[in-house]
Amino acid sequence: MGITSIIAIMVVLILSVFASLSIITSKGDLNLSLKTKDSITDFYKADYEAETIRNDAYTIVKDGGNLDKLIDAHKDYEIAILDGGSGAKLIQYSVQVDDVRALNVELRVAKSKVEVNKWAVEASTDWEPDNTLQLIH
Repeated sequence: MGITSIIAIMVVLILSVFASLSIITSKGDLNLSLKTKDSITDFYKADYEAETIRNDAYTIVKDGGNLDKLIDAHKDYEIAILDGGSGAKLIQYSVQVDDVRALNVELRVAKSKVEVNKWAVEASTDWEPDNTLQLIH
C-alpha cells in the first residue's frame, strides 16, 4: 500500500460524501418546491372562488337585484351584508386557502358600483409558537 492508494481511497471517500450531500440537498429542494406549488395552487383556487363571488355581486348590482341573491347563490361561504353608511352596503366574505390561511374580502356597493375595499390573505387560526427545542433526535 503506497501513498497513491491512500490518496485514491481519500478521493473516493470525499467524492462519496459530496455525492451524499448533493442527494440530500436535492431531496430538500424537491420537497420545498412541492410545498410551494401546493401553496400557490391553493391560493389561486381560493382567488378564483372569491373572484366568482365578486363577479356575481357585480352582476346583481348592475341588474338592480337584491344582494340577498348573492347569499343564496353561494351558500358554501359565510357572506355578510352590512350597512356601509351613506346608502352604501358592505359585502364581507372569506374563502379558505388552506388549513391556516383564508382570503378575506370586503366589497363596497354604492350607486351601482362595486369597489374592493379589502382583498387579503390572512391567518385563519391563532398562531401558537413551538416552544420545544429538540437537540437530539
